[in-house]
Amino acid sequence: MRATQKRRLFSGKHRGGGNRLFTSLALLAALGAPANASVLLQGYKALPSTLTQPDWNAFQTAAQSLLNEVPAAPGQSQSWQGPSGASGKLTIKSVYEKHDMPCREVSTLFSAKTGTGGHHYLLNLCRNPAGDWKLAD
Repeated sequence: MRATQKRRLFSGKHRGGGNRLFTSLALLAALGAPANASVLLQGYKALPSTLTQPDWNAFQTAAQSLLNEVPAAPGQSQSWQGPSGASGKLTIKSVYEKHDMPCREVSTLFSAKTGTGGHHYLLNLCRNPAGDWKLAD
């Protein structure tokens, strides 16, 4: 089993190897509104072949549940598993405000199939006045 690979995402920028850019964009798209997802995914394949739409739906449901939990606190987590075996865990690392918006630093472990290792992302997300969670500027 491979060691978990760590990646950091801030303001839509990807640090580390470039071959994980699609996964980063897909994770961010899953957190946003459907219109934003289509913009982020333009020019890329719809989804990796190992993931299904129900997998992405499971991820999105878990992410929204965790992000909207009140009160939010570091250490809260939400696991998810899709029908294809894709799974993951989201954990709040910190809770803060930026420009009068509630924000969360969220650690995301994402594995396409059970037992294949995973990828770790650290996302800083803030809820805008419309209620959508977006990457912090």
